[in-house]
Amino acid sequence: MNGAIREYDAVLQLNPADTSARTARANAFVTQNRIEPALADYRELVRLDPRNFTARNYLAFLLAKAEKFDEAIEVYRETVRLNPDLPNAQHNLALVLASRGHTNEAIKHLREAVRIQPDDSVARVNLATALHRQGRVDEAILHLNEALRFRLDLPEAHLELSLIFHEQGKTREAISHLRDALRSRPDWPPALEELAWILATANDGNARSGAEALTLAQRACELSGQKDPHDLDILAAAYAETGRFADAVRTAQTAAELAGQDRRTELATAIRQRLALYQSNRPYRE
Repeated sequence: MNGAIREYDAVLQLNPADTSARTARANAFVTQNRIEPALADYRELVRLDPRNFTARNYLAFLLAKAEKFDEAIEVYRETVRLNPDLPNAQHNLALVLASRGHTNEAIKHLREAVRIQPDDSVARVNLATALHRQGRVDEAILHLNEALRFRLDLPEAHLELSLIFHEQGKTREAISHLRDALRSRPDWPPALEELAWILATANDGNARSGAEALTLAQRACELSGQKDPHDLDILAAAYAETGRFADAVRTAQTAAELAGQDRRTELATAIRQRLALYQSNRPYRE
């Protein structure tokens, strides 16, 4: 790869405007995870041709990867200004905006992405997630159902629907969507965690299943190396639901300690409150 880069260097010394060589060198830098020289090449490609939308997309993506979020946003904004009908640019801009807390603007661009490409289920899920966070639940559900119409096996759509139904107290619907998510992606931690939690702590006794919750929670902990306080909190709740209160106490104590070390104060406080129940031989109920 270094030999190829040297060849591209030689070509570009003779002709700095050779976009093929510059693109190839930029891609080689990316392969080597040399982000700064790749950024320099992509910036030059955009300068040479402001309507090189492939280069613009890679430039903005790498800027976001390098946590240069403001510059990434500006590149994406200019891209959609020059060509509003690029669904990927609209979608990617929205993701960066959402990550920086600009939810309203993110929703606007996600709507555009979906308008341009109605069968983009991933964009629909991201739009629904943003709408859900703003409390616009009915619209979120519409987009999630539409996403599943185009792609039934999309676990992110099932997970988001499960979160909404869980909040609404529709436990059985939430469980059903989580099972669908895990059928598509069996070892997916968010779905493992959410389903284990509901099965261990639901108020509806007919919905609870301590044994299954324990299996799911143990798997989630294995995947996180037994060091995630959130996963250990779920495991403690599952132990309590199966009547293994000594294990629940031990696990909750570890979870609270780890949450404190990670400065996750709110989680640590909640775990200690549940720990008091386990110490009294009582399971936690939502």
